[in-house]
Amino acid sequence: MIVPFLKCPQEIYVHQALIFKEDKYGLRYPKLWVYQNIIAHIIHYSIRKANVVHVQTTWMANEIVNKIGLPRNKVRIEPPALPTSIRSRHYKGSKGKYHFCVPGNCSTVQKPCIDCRSPKTD
Repeated sequence: MIVPFLKCPQEIYVHQALIFKEDKYGLRYPKLWVYQNIIAHIIHYSIRKANVVHVQTTWMANEIVNKIGLPRNKVRIEPPALPTSIRSRHYKGSKGKYHFCVPGNCSTVQKPCIDCRSPKTD
């Protein structure tokens, strides 16, 4: 999510496709309903305010461009690049960034990852 009133450029990583799903959940599934109807608005706001939006698939990039109206040049498609074996819960990724992933098998599928880095101060 975007931090309001922060003056440095902000990037958001969108990995949850539930907010773009055509099928809507009713109150029979309250957690999914809250996610699609309340949390989705917060995520949409963050996507609109971000300088760059990172997604894992072309499908999600198209959904962001079509449903939210974000310019295509602000959306970057970055499929996950995971090593063939993960010995610990973190590893050093490209450009010296550390990635923390939920342990799972080593196939290249969507896994919830957090990219940790701090903005540079001048």
